[in-house]
Amino acid sequence: MKIKHAMMTLALAAGTVLVPSCATMANVNNVSQRQANTVTEVVPGTIISATNCTIRTSGTATGVGAIGGGAIGAALGSLIGSGGGQTVATVGLGLAGAAAGAALTDSLGNTKGQRLIVKVDGKNGRTYEVTQPVYKQYGPLYSGMHGMLSIGNPSTFRPDGY
Repeated sequence: MKIKHAMMTLALAAGTVLVPSCATMANVNNVSQRQANTVTEVVPGTIISATNCTIRTSGTATGVGAIGGGAIGAALGSLIGSGGGQTVATVGLGLAGAAAGAALTDSLGNTKGQRLIVKVDGKNGRTYEVTQPVYKQYGPLYSGMHGMLSIGNPSTFRPDGY
């Protein structure tokens, strides 16, 4: 009975931890409510520098991961020993699982991004820096690519042909 209860707890906790990790790669066609009905200036330009980076979204699901990891750890700890030793194992593995679950969901929320320096076309062309996710439609961008820079909230660079 103890093992069956622990296995059910493990299954529920694993689902709790893994569901937030099903986030999809950035999609340029998804906009937030805040972005709808806004005016954005769009200008042609060329990327003069593209640097890979990580866009951190820390803390987005850390609480869920901590709860799920703690439940998994406590369930495993409850299978070890008996009496006071079992209590120590349950608490210890519960705390370790909570820490691991929080760290896991924190890292899963990060997105691959690029910091782009874009020079706007024209003799008085200005230079802008924009950091954006690597959109699955475009793939990684590189120096020399020409496209359209949307200056607004958010600012993005869309290469020609998209």
